[in-house]
Amino acid sequence: MTERKPGLLVLSNQNVENLKILLRLSSERGDERLYISLSPELPRTDEIISKVYLSSASICPNTDVRVLVRPPTLNDFDLIGDEKATNETPPKKYKKVVLGGTFDRLHNGHKVLLNKAAELASEEIVVGVTDKEMIIRNDEILKETKISSSSRRREDLGRLLRPVSGNTKNSKLPYFLNLSGGIASGKKGVANYLKQKYGFEVIDWDQLAEEERKTIFERSSRLSSGKVVVLRSSLPIENNSISELWTTFIPPIEAIRRFSLRNGITEEEAKNQISQQVSNKERIDRSHVVFCTLWNEQETRSQVDKAVASLMQRI
Repeated sequence: MTERKPGLLVLSNQNVENLKILLRLSSERGDERLYISLSPELPRTDEIISKVYLSSASICPNTDVRVLVRPPTLNDFDLIGDEKATNETPPKKYKKVVLGGTFDRLHNGHKVLLNKAAELASEEIVVGVTDKEMIIRNDEILKETKISSSSRRREDLGRLLRPVSGNTKNSKLPYFLNLSGGIASGKKGVANYLKQKYGFEVIDWDQLAEEERKTIFERSSRLSSGKVVVLRSSLPIENNSISELWTTFIPPIEAIRRFSLRNGITEEEAKNQISQQVSNKERIDRSHVVFCTLWNEQETRSQVDKAVASLMQRI
């Protein structure tokens, strides 16, 4: 049986806007590895490289995507799309490039860094890898040991990160959850899923007047007889009646992209508004459960399912 060739996607000014469609084609083909070559007329910017890896993480997470730094030999690949590669090689700026990092499970951020180094170096790249003794430290996001943290952080999504105060088994109904998140973080999608699949009562806190907010915790007529009430908000709600804080988040670069597309504004305008928000770290530090909606919908729902299964054991 002939071994299947890896896929090759050549990006140009003509098809770069169809990047997601082309990545989806590769995913549907079942490519285990996809190489991407940039045409000479397409500026090789950090923004383009980051866009490639960010898009591939959500559209084809099971495909090993790699951006080439030299022209490919077409016979070694199955071409995706109509664009063909050229033999032009851009000039290198430096003879040698030195970089360093943990590289504890190679992820897309590492690929961007290594790609940049290969783009700049004409002769040699020196990579320093941090040893175990230095990287045993508390992670800044989820307060855990850094070793293998890239995979462990993902496993922690949807998991209870810190104890819930009080006796939740004997708590009075309803059980209040605050689902909070920044601009374009996906909290509305998570809230809708909690309502549709699990029948949780969902209330948009940001749309309530001050008087309406006060009556929520007095079992107003707005509430159903459901056991769990989810209060969706842009900022964490300060109220002792709320038992848990659940948070949705995405990397700032993805939030800027989503917000810009959704609201029809420039990325600079989106960046300015998002920069005024509470940071992801501040949100996560206060949370009992966190969800990252960076990947596809099924990945997000798996995180939510994990969180609900754990919640049902607590209440």
